[in-house]
Amino acid sequence: MMKRELTLTDIAGYLDHPLLGQHPTGAICWIDVEFIAQHGISLAGYKPVLRPISDLCEEITEQGYNEGKPFVPIVTMAKVAYNDVGDWGHPIYSGEVYQCSCNGIFYGFEPTDGSFIVCDQTGFPVFSPKQRDLFDLLHRLHFDYRGLIDAGLAVSVHDLKQNPYEAANN
Repeated sequence: MMKRELTLTDIAGYLDHPLLGQHPTGAICWIDVEFIAQHGISLAGYKPVLRPISDLCEEITEQGYNEGKPFVPIVTMAKVAYNDVGDWGHPIYSGEVYQCSCNGIFYGFEPTDGSFIVCDQTGFPVFSPKQRDLFDLLHRLHFDYRGLIDAGLAVSVHDLKQNPYEAANN
């Protein structure tokens, strides 16, 4: 099997927000977008620092987001999809889907297909509204929904001594 390399396609969505990378020396620094655009990500040798998708159901903080207050990303995403209507809660990983619920409706992210889905009590899944906004939010929050960490092409925030994306006041 041919070894996969990190491409600009893998990180393009993240570049609209400050993105940290781990240099081959181990140093953590901001990825220089101009250098990447001119020479490519593989020449720079950086591995982007990302959150694993499992953090969707965990309480996190993010510098410059939600006023630095803790939040659960999958709950926030359900609120984005439904214009902040509903009392979404109970975040869990079902073994297939990272999800939360509201009034018998389940909202989640299915990592195998990379899709946001909604299921009613019958269990029949449909695609979530506002998918583009939701993927933008995954980028903004530095989530690895493309499997880059598992492929060895990105570094998990949990593998560092301190998560560099956490709000400074925590």
